[in-house]
Amino acid sequence: FKSMRRNIIVQSFTLLALLFYCTSCNSKKTIDSMKEDSLFVWQPALTAPIYYPIKAKYAYVMVGTDMKISMDDTNVGYGVGNGFSTVDFSAGQGGLEIPTGLDVLWLSFAEKKYYHFKQRFSKSVQERLLRLFQKGYNHGESHYDCFVVTLLPGGKIWLSVSGLVHNTLVCDSLQAEEVKMTLKDFKEGYYNAFKTIDRVCASGLSDYKGALENLKKNGVSVGLWDKYAVRYPYDIKITFEDSKAMLKSESAWASDIDADATCYFPTGELYELKSYRGIQERAALKKFIFSWCVGDASFHGEFFFDEGEILKAYPEVFGDAGQMNPGELNIEVSKYNNLFKISLVSGTKRYQLQNTKIHVFKRHVNETDFNAQIIYNNHREINSKNIHFTGE
Repeated sequence: FKSMRRNIIVQSFTLLALLFYCTSCNSKKTIDSMKEDSLFVWQPALTAPIYYPIKAKYAYVMVGTDMKISMDDTNVGYGVGNGFSTVDFSAGQGGLEIPTGLDVLWLSFAEKKYYHFKQRFSKSVQERLLRLFQKGYNHGESHYDCFVVTLLPGGKIWLSVSGLVHNTLVCDSLQAEEVKMTLKDFKEGYYNAFKTIDRVCASGLSDYKGALENLKKNGVSVGLWDKYAVRYPYDIKITFEDSKAMLKSESAWASDIDADATCYFPTGELYELKSYRGIQERAALKKFIFSWCVGDASFHGEFFFDEGEILKAYPEVFGDAGQMNPGELNIEVSKYNNLFKISLVSGTKRYQLQNTKIHVFKRHVNETDFNAQIIYNNHREINSKNIHFTGE
C-alpha cells in the first residue's frame, strides 16, 4: 500500500489532466457561462484519520451540474481535514465552480466494512461553500484553495476547505450507507494478493504507524467524532505575570514567521487566533502555539491538550448542547516564563487543566532558531510529533 501513498508532484499533474474529465461534453460551456465571482481556483483532496485509514475504490467530486473530478489518491490516512493544495491546476481555465456533490465507495480497514455515498450537497452546504470561497479568510487577504473530504468510521463524512495555516469545517452531517460486496468486486488486485478482507485490512492498517496498536487499544468508537464536532462559546486569553511581557504578534518582531498564535482543533480546523478574537463558537482545543517577548528575549510555546481531559472538562464548564454558557480558556504565564496555569472558566465554574503537555523555547531576537534553548518541557518521554488524539 505504501506505493499508493500521495506523491504530490505526480498528483498535481494528474489533476491537471483530470480537470477535463467531465460527464458531458458541454462542461466547457457551463464554465464559460458562469459569473466571474463564482469561479475559484481549488483542488480536491481525500483523507481519513491517521489511525483509521481507508482505501477508496473510486472518489469523485461533482462540480457544477455536469462535471466530476476524480481524487486520484485513494489510499489515505493523513488526518482529519488534512488536505494539500500544491498547484493551481484550474487557474488556466479561469477556475472552477464550487463542489456540488460527492460519489465515493470505500473500504474502512479498521471496521472491515464497505461504505458508499453518492449525493448532491444540500443547498445550505453549497451556499456555505460559495460564501467561504468568495470571502476567503484573514479578512479577505487569503483564499481557500483545497476542498477536503474526510472519510470517518461508521460511514460519516466531513467536508472542509483549507488554505495556508487555515482550515474550516463546512459540514459534519453527511452519512454514507454500508454496502455488502465481495473483495473481488471491490478490487480484484486485493483479492488476488490477499484472498480475504481480514488480510487486506491488516496490511492496510500496518502501512500507517500506530494504527494497529490503536485499534487493539481503543477499538472503533464511532461516537468519538461527534464529541470532537461539538462547539462551545468561548474566548482564548493569554495573560502574563511579568508586565513587560507581550505577545510577539504585538511586538517589534510581529513579522517573524512564528509571531501569530495558532489554534488547532480535533475537527481538523486550524486558524490564527487574531482572525477569531473574542467569544466564538469553537471546538475544544487540541493544540495551541504562541510566542511572546520580554525585552530582547523571545519565547515560543507549544501546548498539547489531553484528549480525555478536554472531552470531560469542556461540557462540564460550558454545558451541553442547547444549554451552553459562554466562557474562556485562560493561559497564565508566570513571571519567569516557565510555569503555566491553564483554566476553563464560565461564570462560577472553573476547571484547571492538569494534563497539558508543554514545551517552551527561548532565544534572543538577534539569534537564530539553532540557538534556541528549551527552558520548559514536561513531556520528555514523548516527542511532540507523536502526540495525537485517537481520532485525529
